[in-house]
Amino acid sequence: MPDTARAARTTPPLSGSAADMRGMHRLYDQGRDDGFSLIEVLTALAVVGVVLGALGVFSVSGLRQAAEQGRQQLAVQMALDGVEKARALSGATILTGRGECTTCPAAPDAKVAAYLTGTRRYDGTVPGVTPLLPRTEQLPLTGGLTGTRYFYVGRCYRAANGTCGTIVGPESFYRVVVAVTWPGPQCGGTCSHVTSALFTANNTDPLFQNS
Repeated sequence: MPDTARAARTTPPLSGSAADMRGMHRLYDQGRDDGFSLIEVLTALAVVGVVLGALGVFSVSGLRQAAEQGRQQLAVQMALDGVEKARALSGATILTGRGECTTCPAAPDAKVAAYLTGTRRYDGTVPGVTPLLPRTEQLPLTGGLTGTRYFYVGRCYRAANGTCGTIVGPESFYRVVVAVTWPGPQCGGTCSHVTSALFTANNTDPLFQNS
């Protein structure tokens, strides 16, 4: 039998399905080596840019919030330090350099007026006398900002029903209100914290009211 006939019998021709499979493998191998198209690369870069932008906004917002919380805590401490300054003066010396006023300076926070209701205000000036309890102080805050600490003093007398009013009585009290303000866009431009303490002429231990 001729060799050509033997080769024909030992190597049968590929069927249609086998030929298709070999063609698919060639196409798969060719596509695997092509890499990414320009559209795919641009789409991936756009997605990464959006994600990084969102993370950046979130990070900046978190830093601003943390800085504002730090300023609030510092303002609370500044107000408490102001009360301690008043307590160190003891009794009637709180009024040194402060005159009684009928038209008193406006306060930066409405809570100040509420605390001083029913008192005789001593936020006026005394010519030639420097007040021992200053009216305003400028204090540094975080982030290069400056806060302002205000001191307000009202005098009242204990009534028979236990309330404190302007009718002169045997027991006199001094209400010291400390307000601290600082710049803050989230507060409409100016943020504030108010602390109030009540002193007697014979006892320097204050009663606190915070806001």
